[in-house]
Amino acid sequence: VKDIASGIVTSQTTYSNHDYLGRPLTVTYIDGSIASKTYGCCGVDTETSIDGVLTEFIKDEYGRQAAVRRNGVTTTNIFDASGNVIRKLRIGTDASQVVLGGYGYNSSGALTLETNAFGGITSYTNTSSATGTINTTVAPDGGTRIENRWPDGSPNKVTGTGVSPVRYEDGVESTTDSETGTH
Repeated sequence: VKDIASGIVTSQTTYSNHDYLGRPLTVTYIDGSIASKTYGCCGVDTETSIDGVLTEFIKDEYGRQAAVRRNGVTTTNIFDASGNVIRKLRIGTDASQVVLGGYGYNSSGALTLETNAFGGITSYTNTSSATGTINTTVAPDGGTRIENRWPDGSPNKVTGTGVSPVRYEDGVESTTDSETGTH
């Protein structure tokens, strides 16, 4: 990016050292700082930030992101037999564990319950009918978000005690002069 008045380059990012799929492995910024990535079979394996901090993305035998390790702290996902994340843990540098979240799913694999690190539970329900779908979220504090969608999936309205209501309208409104009938 160049300042028009002075002609001075104010921002510049250079992507280089591409792998066989054309993905840049090195990014160099205007100040000379460098960030880098390595890739494996299933996406990014490592990232090194401009501060030199290494982040490792650990995959399981199915190629799913099972954990992320940065500065000796690991955030790990525990999967059910269907491949859904059912628990997320933080493992500290001293091997202490903190549950960050828990997740429940219905038989179709849709998320139905989420427990946060403080034990608060958020529930999700989805119902379908000929007039569309209704997605309801109930937050830990009891606040609700009810999202109605038309049968084609486009939004209809959002209501509930935890949101500002929104209604979506299709088409263009026109005004007509009642005296002349012109628009």
